[in-house]
Amino acid sequence: MGILGTVKSDRAGVDVADNASLQGEAIYFYVYEALDDTAALQYAVDLDVIKARSAVSVSDSSVHARERAFKNSLLQRDASCIFTDKPPMFCQGAHIIPFHKGDEWFDLIVKNRPASSDEDVSTLTTVDNVRNGMLLGVEAHIATEPRQVVVLKTPNPVLTVDDIPPGHTRPLKNDIEYPDGERYTLQWLDGCAEERAVIPE
Repeated sequence: MGILGTVKSDRAGVDVADNASLQGEAIYFYVYEALDDTAALQYAVDLDVIKARSAVSVSDSSVHARERAFKNSLLQRDASCIFTDKPPMFCQGAHIIPFHKGDEWFDLIVKNRPASSDEDVSTLTTVDNVRNGMLLGVEAHIATEPRQVVVLKTPNPVLTVDDIPPGHTRPLKNDIEYPDGERYTLQWLDGCAEERAVIPE
C-alpha cells in the first residue's frame, strides 16, 4: 500500500524482526506509524485506481511516432533488453506506469510518493519519461502486460541484495554500466514452466 510500518505478532505486541522465521498459518499485523489515519493514508496506494483504465485517445500515426521516440530514448540508456539482452530490433519500450493511465494520472502518482523518497522528481512530468520505462524484448514485454512478472529492486526497506538468491546469469558487456550495490530482479508471479523458460528469472 505504500505505507511505512512494522510487522507485529499482535497489534500491540513486539515487532517481528525482518530476518525472523515466520510460523506457518500464523496471523501477523502490519502496524503503521502515524498520528492519525489521515496521515497514515496520505501515501496509500488505491489498487482500484491502479486497475482503472483512463480514456487516452490518440491516432494510429501518433501512437507509432510516440512509441518510436520512447524506444529511442530507452535505447540510449539500456542498449538491449535489460533482462534477456535481446538486441534492439527485437525490443520494445515498456512503461512502468502504463501509458494508458495518461500524464495527469502519472503526475498524481509522482506527487503522492511516500515522503521518505528523496529522489528528484521535478522532471518527471510525462508518462513517456525515460525514468518510467525499460527496454524489453518482445516476450518480456508481453509478460509484463498482464502482470505475469514483476521487477524487484534491492536493496529496499525490507530486503538486501543478498536476500535474493542468484538468478539466471548472462555475460555482462564491458561497454555497459551496471548499478553498483543494486539489483533489479525479474520475478515470475504466474506462468507455466514453458513460459518461464523463455524469460529466466
